[in-house]
Amino acid sequence: MGSDVGDGAGVSALAVLPSGDLIAGGGVTNAGSVVTPYLARYTGVPGVTLNPLPQSIAAGQTLALSASAPQALTGVSVRWQRDGAPITNGSGGASVPLPSPTDGTPTTLTITNAQPSDSGAYTAVFSNTCGSTVSTAAAVTVTPALPHCPADYNQNGGVDGADVEDFVVEWAASNPRADVNQDGGVDGSDVETFFVAWQAGGC
Repeated sequence: MGSDVGDGAGVSALAVLPSGDLIAGGGVTNAGSVVTPYLARYTGVPGVTLNPLPQSIAAGQTLALSASAPQALTGVSVRWQRDGAPITNGSGGASVPLPSPTDGTPTTLTITNAQPSDSGAYTAVFSNTCGSTVSTAAAVTVTPALPHCPADYNQNGGVDGADVEDFVVEWAASNPRADVNQDGGVDGSDVETFFVAWQAGGC
């Protein structure tokens, strides 16, 4: 960013910081419209050093996504988006200024009691006066809450073959909803719990 190192004064030294910023030193009086005697700093568009990761969680759990910008940048803010639309609630949902200069600490979006409506593609947009950079999108899936009656897996009010089919499909995909015994994992014990309840015709 920036154009002139002003007033035709000589530049005696140039340095590039780890952040990518350019430092010019010498007989400098201004950088563009900014008065800056002896030193001028040119800051580029912030990059992304940590992208948010895809997640699949069950409804009611906490969703936490993290991203970070390079260190040593000034005036950087982050804005979280879902499916390209700004998120206006939740920690870090609005545009939030980062420490200046940035220290590399990730910024985290936290959504408690996540629901299926929170599913989508999440991105972090890092911005400064030079422009913006968007992180790669993290696909988030929030599956419906575990049914109160595991045998009626599809929650249609009856216990039948459709419940078996739905359970087996989601169990094979390690869907968190298939954790019918609620022990934190999708494994053979969930199959046993489901079929015991299903064969009994209820819960």
